[in-house]
Amino acid sequence: MSSRNRDRPRGLLGPATEFLRNIRFSQDQVVDRQVKLHGYRPSDVKYLVVSHLHLDHSGGMKLFPDAQFLVMKGELPYAYWPDRKARNGFILNDLLPTRSFNWKELAGDTDLFDDGSLMMLKTAGHTPGECSLQVRLKDFSIVLTGDTVHIRPQLRTLAAMDSDYDQADASASIKRLRDIETSGEAKLWISHAPEDWAHYAHVME
Repeated sequence: MSSRNRDRPRGLLGPATEFLRNIRFSQDQVVDRQVKLHGYRPSDVKYLVVSHLHLDHSGGMKLFPDAQFLVMKGELPYAYWPDRKARNGFILNDLLPTRSFNWKELAGDTDLFDDGSLMMLKTAGHTPGECSLQVRLKDFSIVLTGDTVHIRPQLRTLAAMDSDYDQADASASIKRLRDIETSGEAKLWISHAPEDWAHYAHVME
């Protein structure tokens, strides 16, 4: 979400405002401010990896018109025309400003720079084009899971969410990420798990 939209949630989010009403964040935590706090301008961002296009993962896309947008095949058409039960999860006005942007659809796992530093992993199920991003850091690798997994108990149960687009695919993708972590290939950072944010806070310093 951009700084301009932070203070008018109902006009931006519509019905989703109700189930997001308890979320609080400061002006410094919005996307454009975070980029600037790290010493960059939005125009400096060259690549943008889209985990999926639900409203809580896509609100700041229009801030990066010069970037190469990378998304898994199937996500774009579904976001523009989702199933009726899923429509409150997408905001068309987040998508429309990006129609002229440089989008690239990927069919499956992709080594973005051909050196293993950034790997987009196809982990479909939550949405048709859900993906995760495996990042090689100095001392270890970590997978940013997007919404492939929402809470850590899912790694034990492999249970999909009721709202997942395809529950069988979602469960298989959760198992894939669990196997990656269990094997020691990479750690997982589950974006909706508060304990992960607390545990990995130092990674972002």
